[in-house]
Amino acid sequence: MSANNLKPNFSDAQVVEIVKRLFSLTPSEIRSLPSYDDQNFYVAPNEGGEYILKIMNSRDSKNSSLIEMQTYAMTFLHQNGLPAQTVLPTTSGQLMSLEEIGINHGDFNDLNVLVQPDESDGHRISGILDFGDINGGYYIYELAIAVMYMMTQHPEPVEVGGPVLAGWESVLPLNEAEKDCLYVLVLSRFCQSLVMARHSVTLHPENAEYLMITSKRGVHILRQLWELGKEQVQKAWFESAAQFSEKS
Repeated sequence: MSANNLKPNFSDAQVVEIVKRLFSLTPSEIRSLPSYDDQNFYVAPNEGGEYILKIMNSRDSKNSSLIEMQTYAMTFLHQNGLPAQTVLPTTSGQLMSLEEIGINHGDFNDLNVLVQPDESDGHRISGILDFGDINGGYYIYELAIAVMYMMTQHPEPVEVGGPVLAGWESVLPLNEAEKDCLYVLVLSRFCQSLVMARHSVTLHPENAEYLMITSKRGVHILRQLWELGKEQVQKAWFESAAQFSEKS
């Protein structure tokens, strides 16, 4: 099957039929939402509530282990008081299960974190979205991904690493091997994101604005990191992180 055929292409009428058949709900409102490989819909049924219907692509939908891992991660976060979406059972009432393993979200960026104002004029996390890239592996990958995406949102990208790193190590300190590879992993995520975005645009040019969000600044930040070099960048990150830790 060609890459062009991986992403689903369901009509609104088909979505209404799926929701009725699988969940016994009658949609009163349906809106298409942006996505990379899957097809996402906002669904508000007559019976009340609001839902996101994710129709997985033809490749990932055959991977039962991936679906199990996504289901487990969302359930685990919800059960531990974190604002993550939960899986709605079909009319059959069955959900998949998974034993605990090391799990990474895989795409923890500003577009996948919802926030609301709090009582102290700050913000609190109110939701975590998009478990489509979830995977099992080393947690340092998750840190590198978070640093990379935060860099695209800051006027001084290199300065971002310190605060993010300080927050991470307040919960999960890095070992020497992880510290040594962080710079390369951040660069690798930039490369992966930029290449995948360009490729996805060739397949879905109508979705170019969404697909190229990270690339608008990403290519310039990647060049800056490369020119500064590993020693200088990691020195800035870890010295800044240490200052934050001292203040706390």
